[in-house]
Amino acid sequence: MKEKWIKVSIIIITILLFMGTLLPYNYPSDIYNIIILGFKGYTNTWFMTSGRTICSIVFYLFDYFNISLKSGIVILKILSIVISSSTIYIFYNLIIHVTNIKNKKLEYFILFPIILIFINYSSYEYFYYTESAIMWLGLLMVVLALKVFLNNGKNKYLKIFFCLFLAINCYQATILFYIPGLFLQLLLQKKDYKVITKELFYNSLIVLINLVLGYIIVITARYFIDFEPFQSVVLHISIINYLRRFIYLIILFYGSFPNLVVLIVLLIVTMYLVLEIKEKRIRIIVNLLLIWLIGLAEVLTLVELTSFYAADRIIFSYVSSMGMVLVYALSISNRKLIFVSISVLLLISQIINSNSISIDSRKTREEDKVYGKIISEMVKEYEEKNNIKLKKIEYCFDNSPTRGYKGLRKTTEPTCRGFCGSWIMDNIFNYYCKNHNFTKKYNQGIYRTKFKSKEWDEFSKEQIIFENDTIYFCIY
Repeated sequence: MKEKWIKVSIIIITILLFMGTLLPYNYPSDIYNIIILGFKGYTNTWFMTSGRTICSIVFYLFDYFNISLKSGIVILKILSIVISSSTIYIFYNLIIHVTNIKNKKLEYFILFPIILIFINYSSYEYFYYTESAIMWLGLLMVVLALKVFLNNGKNKYLKIFFCLFLAINCYQATILFYIPGLFLQLLLQKKDYKVITKELFYNSLIVLINLVLGYIIVITARYFIDFEPFQSVVLHISIINYLRRFIYLIILFYGSFPNLVVLIVLLIVTMYLVLEIKEKRIRIIVNLLLIWLIGLAEVLTLVELTSFYAADRIIFSYVSSMGMVLVYALSISNRKLIFVSISVLLLISQIINSNSISIDSRKTREEDKVYGKIISEMVKEYEEKNNIKLKKIEYCFDNSPTRGYKGLRKTTEPTCRGFCGSWIMDNIFNYYCKNHNFTKKYNQGIYRTKFKSKEWDEFSKEQIIFENDTIYFCIY
């Protein structure tokens, strides 16, 4: 029992260090939508129409019990710590079981790469957003599905289906972790490729059925809520786009951390194991490549099929392969210390990176306030001078728009400027310009007609033009 709590404590402490400066109030850009629409309005507009049923239920309950936004955020942040630590510990026990580890020291060693599977630059957004706890609940359901598979009990596939159905109704991208997690589990059980292929095929069908059901839930909700038509899923994959995304995702600095580190870890581990282990080298190389490729292929296919933006949270199943590769290496190598050291160094780098993002995120919201005040004063002055009430916003982008403020990172969602998001354009104006109910419309044509195709690299009053009851706004 003492050892159990030591391990749980290591997990929780790592999570708290990772969250760090995220623990005080640190808001995503869509907080403006929640403030203006309230929990219920936000749910109807976004969660229900995105197929995130469990998020919807939680926010409806918050609305029903009149829970304030700050209280709701605190509740969900606390729950995210509880659920994430539970998820990691359950997965850790699964790995200990399938590897049949008896060595107490090795039990502690393997804990660090397992934590890295879940605590990395991709999972930062699983703590960042208001609905953080529900996103982690989705991952917990996926891990429970892996546990059901391991237990091999009655109605195994039906139970797996149910767990994954709950996961996809929490947050769709979490389901992508199931197949890579299952593959690692089968490798550690030393199953032959025939068994692995059969199980991956059956379980991939379960994942596919759930994705189709998730899509049906989305289009049904959008039909009844009278939302814009669902346009994101296409019926073909462009091979050229697929390869372009493949290279982009692997090599470039994408999101909040250089994705190249995932490939570097794979290469280091592969070279070390090939030098150390003389037998079955080809099999080891193939296994390592498959651990890396399965999660990557899932992400690329989802992004290409749906045209989703590959945000950090979307690529979780790929980034988690860093930890999976190290877990596999620890299970077959006689020299464990190098892989533990790599895991610890990577965890430290993730903690430093996440805290840096949190600091920039807070500065981003402070900058929003500065420009929000300037814009509200411009609106007030125009309305008083012309005795008119502004009602509409038409917005466009200049030729090279950016997402972040000068001096802050521009490549990650948490540092996205409030005044550059099309999804919040009306409500950020409603928030800073009190007593207004703006409607928004995207109109790129006004970039040439109203703004004469000018370009900016920072905020300027020239980006706002008033005409009758309309604000014309150019996003730089």
